[in-house]
Amino acid sequence: MAIVKSAAIRLAKATGRYRDVARSRQAKKVVDSLRIKTAPSGFTNITVEEYAVARGPKSVRNVIVTPNGLGIRNGCIDRSLSVHPPSFLEMAFAGRRCTAEVAQATLLQAQTPNTYGDWVAQCLMSLTRHHPIRYPLAVPRTLFAKSYVKRDLALLEIAHFEVKSNILVREAMVLPQSRPVSSFSCVDIEHYRNAFGISPPEPEPGSLIYLSRVGETAEAVGREYPNREIAEIVTALGGTVIEAQTASLEKYKECATKAETVIADHGSAMCNLLLWRTKSVIELYTTDWWNKYFVCLAYACGIPNYTLIGIDKFNETTREQVICAVSTARGQISGLSRS
Repeated sequence: MAIVKSAAIRLAKATGRYRDVARSRQAKKVVDSLRIKTAPSGFTNITVEEYAVARGPKSVRNVIVTPNGLGIRNGCIDRSLSVHPPSFLEMAFAGRRCTAEVAQATLLQAQTPNTYGDWVAQCLMSLTRHHPIRYPLAVPRTLFAKSYVKRDLALLEIAHFEVKSNILVREAMVLPQSRPVSSFSCVDIEHYRNAFGISPPEPEPGSLIYLSRVGETAEAVGREYPNREIAEIVTALGGTVIEAQTASLEKYKECATKAETVIADHGSAMCNLLLWRTKSVIELYTTDWWNKYFVCLAYACGIPNYTLIGIDKFNETTREQVICAVSTARGQISGLSRS
């Protein structure tokens, strides 16, 4: 299937039906390198990247926007105006006709905004960097269906509308994904917190939270964690357990003073580090699915201590690793406070 799609992309480019982001706009450069001894094999040297050519807003005229978030200009699907790469069927059959027209709108460009973590990194970081935006935001139906998208746009007081069918935008202001996937800067964090009016309080010394994925179904890749066992450890250590499946934004904000050390299953709930002034993170990962997203987010948030623990097989050794990591984290924080 990959071979067929690759051939379809080449044909679409050759016939003027598809335009990819220019190579110069995709080039990356390393701006920092993080060494984490406990990272999964092959990830001990984690890089923070940015685009070699900075991406900023651009004004484009006469763009057709589809409900799936494709941007079409002059009959050509333009990746630099779209929120995701086109599928094989979209390249072949995406409609170039439109049923409505708007004079002005803001468009998002992204890579693959499939999960809440993707929404934060690929869309919200651009929106908050340029907040407030000038034109109403055209939100593709596929994004508008997600409750957190509607919630965040309401909190940011961003005027927006759902793209239910192909529409022609006469004057579009395009906000591109500003940084490569899984990379953040302290400036990103500052803009995000300012736009949302977030000023996290200092956490209580010795406080501990576990962000549990118990009962959750992944939007991307499914994985399992020893939620019950970790919850028992955290409770015994005097910590608080938050079940991400049922926790509200208000709940996360209320727990800011309890989040000096955070244990978390790898997943989008870790984006709530943006709401807290956490000092240490202990991330639990499976070898089936892991990436550097939250290491880089924590680094940009100024979190000084980070530990990764693999939990493919939970046993007494793993239990001791978790308990030891919490003890070490509390000791490191205490040492930082004295210095």
